[in-house]
Amino acid sequence: MRRPILLALLSFAFLLRAFAAFPVITGISPLKGPPGTHVVIIGRNFIVSNRDPEFRVEFNGVRATVLFATSSGLEVIVPSDATTGPVSVFNSDGQDSTTSDFQPSPRVTDAYTLLDLFGNPVRPVKATAGQDLTITGFNFVDPAGRLAIFVGGTRASGFASAETQIHATVPAAAQSGPVIVTNSAGASTNGIVYLNPVIETFPPSAAVGDTIDIFGRSFFGATSFTIGGAPATFTVRSGTNIQAVVPATAIDGKLSVTSPGGTYITVGTFRLRPQVTGFTPVGGPVGTVVTLDGTGFGGITSVRFGEVAATRFTNISAVKLTAVVPQGASTAPLRVGNAIGTNVSTVPFYVAPIVGSFAPSSGRPGDDVVLTGANFTGTTKVELGGVDVPQFTVTATNKISAKVPASAVTGSWRVSTPGGTDVSDASFTVIGPTPTVAAFNPVDGLPGTQVAITGQNLSTVTKVEFNGVPAAFTVAGAGLLATVPANATTGPVRVTNPAGQAVSATRFTVGGSADLRVTFTASAPAVAHGPLSFNLQVVNRGPLPANGAKAVVTLPATAAFDSVSGFGDFDLVGSKVTFNLGDLASGSTVSAFVRVRLGAPATLSAKAEVSSATNDDVPGNNAAALAVVSGYPSLSLESTDSAELSLQWTSLATNYVVESTPSLTAPATWAPVTEPPVDDGVSRQLVLPLWPGEGYYRLRLK
Repeated sequence: MRRPILLALLSFAFLLRAFAAFPVITGISPLKGPPGTHVVIIGRNFIVSNRDPEFRVEFNGVRATVLFATSSGLEVIVPSDATTGPVSVFNSDGQDSTTSDFQPSPRVTDAYTLLDLFGNPVRPVKATAGQDLTITGFNFVDPAGRLAIFVGGTRASGFASAETQIHATVPAAAQSGPVIVTNSAGASTNGIVYLNPVIETFPPSAAVGDTIDIFGRSFFGATSFTIGGAPATFTVRSGTNIQAVVPATAIDGKLSVTSPGGTYITVGTFRLRPQVTGFTPVGGPVGTVVTLDGTGFGGITSVRFGEVAATRFTNISAVKLTAVVPQGASTAPLRVGNAIGTNVSTVPFYVAPIVGSFAPSSGRPGDDVVLTGANFTGTTKVELGGVDVPQFTVTATNKISAKVPASAVTGSWRVSTPGGTDVSDASFTVIGPTPTVAAFNPVDGLPGTQVAITGQNLSTVTKVEFNGVPAAFTVAGAGLLATVPANATTGPVRVTNPAGQAVSATRFTVGGSADLRVTFTASAPAVAHGPLSFNLQVVNRGPLPANGAKAVVTLPATAAFDSVSGFGDFDLVGSKVTFNLGDLASGSTVSAFVRVRLGAPATLSAKAEVSSATNDDVPGNNAAALAVVSGYPSLSLESTDSAELSLQWTSLATNYVVESTPSLTAPATWAPVTEPPVDDGVSRQLVLPLWPGEGYYRLRLK
C-alpha cells in the first residue's frame, strides 16, 4: 500500500511545480558596465504579485535597485559593490539566473608597495621606478583581456592574480599620482603613489617678490618649497609645474621641493638679483657714509650715485652694504649691481647743494635772480641775507630762479635740500625798497589844494605827479604833502624814489563841483483817458561825483499815478515822485520812466528837478518843464482794392472800443465790432469787409 501512496504524492508535487510562476530570464543588456549603469532584463514571470516580499534582483549576490518592473521586463541599477558573476531574479515561487556573468568595472580598494611588521600597508605609499606595486579590490579579471594599470598617468605592466588582486611594476616614466585600473567595463581609482620629486628646470635668478616657474616631475602633493633654504609661498599648478614667490628671506642657494615621495635639491644654484629697499641718511655731502638695505646683496660689484661710481663700498651681508659718497656725485637714485643684474632705488640720494654764482649781483624787491650751482633737485628752502624767499623755482639740477622778497636785505644766498645746506661766497646787494601809495586826502580839489599822501618808503621820494603833471611836495612824517599843480587833470597820483615808483589805485579828481543835467520828455500822442509816460534822464557832466543826488518829478494834477521803472528807490507823495539816486560818479547817466493815466482832454503841466549835496556850478540845467495837450484819439479809415476797409487808431487808446452803425438816421444803432484788432505797438488795426451800402464807425470810451 505504501508504494502506490508515495507515487501519488510525487505526482502531485510535480503537478504543483508545473503550475508555479518561476521567473525566467531570456535576455539582459548590457552585460558589462561600471556601478550606476542602467541594465534592462527581459523574460517572464518576474512578478507574482505587486506585494511579493521575495521579489528582488541580485548581481552575484549583491542586491540591486529596481527602477521599473513588469512581469516581462525590469530596469535595474548596477550596485556600487557589485562583483563579476550572474544576475539573478527572485520571486516567491523561485529564481532564475543568467547563463553569462555580468562584468562590472574594476573596484580598487587599496594600492601599496610595502607592508609593515603587522602586515599593514605602509603610508604614505612611496615608490621608485621598477618597484612592485600590489593593488587590491574586485573585478580585476577581464574575460576580454583588456585589463590596464596606470600609475600617475603612466601605464604600468602587471596582471591580475585573482579577481581581487593585481601585481604591477611601477613604470620608469611614472610620476606621483593616483592608481587607476581599467577593463572593458570601465575604470576605478583609489590610493596615491608618491615618487621622489625632481626639479628639471628653473630660472637662474630673480628678485625678492618675483614669481618664478619651476618645471620637473612628481610635484603632486608637494608640502614645502625653499629658495636658498628660505621657505617660499608656492602653488602646485600641475605634476610638472610649481609656481613660487621669492621670499624676503631668500639668499643665493639651492632650490628644494619636498613631497610625501621624498625631497629633491637642485644641483645648480639660484641667484638673487640685488634690490634696494632703503638707505640712510637720505642725503649728505661728498664723503658721507650711506647704509643701503635690500636683498640679493651677495657679490655686489658696483655701487653708483647716479652715474658716478663709489670707489669705497663694503658688502656687509646679503641684505646690507655701505658706500661712501664719491667726488662728483650728484643728486640721483642709487644703483647697485652684481653678476646677476642691477637695481635702482625708487627715491634719489640727495647730495648736498653747491651755490656757485648768481646773476644779477644786485636788485630790488620783486626782481628775478638766477642761482647757478649743483644738486638743486629737491630744494626745500631759499634764503637771502637770512630772510626767507617764498618765490623760487628749481628750473634744472644746477639752476634756481628766485624772486627778491619785499623784506630782503643785502646778504648771501642760502639753498637747503634734504642733502644739506650751502651758502654763496658772494653777497647780493638789495637796492632800497620802492615806495607805495596807500591813500590820499582829499580825493578831489582845485589846483592849489594841499593833498596828504600816505604809504610806505615815502621819505626818499624825489618826485610827485598828478596824472603825469609834476607837483610841489614836502616830506611830512611818514607821508607827503603835495600841492595840486595849476595844469593838473583828473588821474592817478604817482610817486618816485631811487628804488622805483608807485601809482595810486584810485584817481584824484581835479575840480570843485558836479554838473547835474536833466532831460524830461513825454510819450506822444497824449490820449484822453489813456496812459502817458514821462521819460527822465539825469547825467553828471562835472568833475566831482554828485553825492546824495535826488530827482523830483511833479505830475499833472489831473493825472493818476500808474507805475515807475528804471530807478529802484522812489517815494510818492501826492503828485510828486522823488527818486533817491545816491552818489552819481562823474560822467554817469541814469534814466527812469513814470507812467500815469490821463483824464478828460486838457492841457497838462509836468516838471522834473535834480539836486545833490555837491556844489553844482551850472544850476540852470537842473530842471525841465513840459506842457502836454491831451485829446480824444482819431480813427482813420481806408478802403482797399479787395473790397475791404482798413481801420487804424493809436495803440495808446487802450480803453477805447470800435463801434459801427449802418445809418446815422436817428435813432442810430451802434454795435461793437467783435473782431480783435492787431496791435504793432504803435497803432491798432482792423480789416473789415465793406458795407454793402453806407456804413459808419467810431471810437467810444469804454
